[in-house]
Parts: sequence; structure tokens; C-alpha cells
Amino acid sequence: MLSRFPKIFWLVLAVVTISLIGLVWWRLTPPPVNILPATATAPVIDQARLAVEYQQAVDQLVTAYDVRAQVTPLTNDLADVERTAWIAAISVSLDQLLDQRIPAQYRDIHLALAIKLDQVRSALAIGVSDQEFEVRLAQLNSVIANRPWLATTQ
Repeated sequence: MLSRFPKIFWLVLAVVTISLIGLVWWRLTPPPVNILPATATAPVIDQARLAVEYQQAVDQLVTAYDVRAQVTPLTNDLADVERTAWIAAISVSLDQLLDQRIPAQYRDIHLALAIKLDQVRSALAIGVSDQEFEVRLAQLNSVIANRPWLATTQ
């Protein structure tokens, strides 16, 4: 009887081991993803209304920028408190700009405005030379002044 015990022990051990491996594999395997065909169609976006909303949002951001620039002109030699306030204001404006839904015809101006705002913000944060700052600020002001919808309203 002692000679049969080790054979049964190894058999039970093998069955338990295989069962545990199967259980672990079953628990760790992600469930299959059921991909159902899309039955709903995407809502139709009114591009004209979206363009007007985008224009108004950008105009509000530019107005806030202009008002702030009249109170504290944006230069490279600002005091630390004013520099920090400008960085925060530009960050908020950039966040608001990036939250907007963009009409197809304004993708380029949107990208240019976001890039130029970020470049001016980073110039203020890292403290570039006066000449480099003036170049970045002139580029931002050029993008702001050349908004495409201003040509049709003036």
C-alpha cells in the first residue's frame, strides 16, 4: 500500500496544479469585447453656427487679452508678480481656446493662435532675451490681428 501512495499523491498534485493554473488563467484573462455595429449616426453639426460660436469665443479671449494689455502692458521686463499674473492669464486663455469646438475652416488659425499663445507664455516663464520676446509677441499679435472673420466684418 505504501508503494501506491506516492503515485496517487502525484496524480492528485498534478490535477490540483492544473486546476489552479486554469483558475488563475480564467480570472486574469479579460472578457471578450463585443463589437456591435454602429446603429446610431453621428449628429449633424451646423458648421455655420459652430463658426459663429467659435468667432465669438475667440473674440472674447482677444478682448480680455486687450483689456489686460491696456492695464499692464505685456513686456519682457515685468515684475515677478505681474509676470506670474500674465502667465496665469495666458494659461487660462489657452485652456479656454483649446476647449472650443473648431469649425473646419478655422483649424489653421486655431492652431496658430494656440501655438503663439504657448510660445509667449513659455517666453515669460523661462525669461528669453528681449529681442526673442518681441518676436514672439509680434507673431501673436499678427495672428490676433489677422483673424479671417475680421476681413468680412470690416
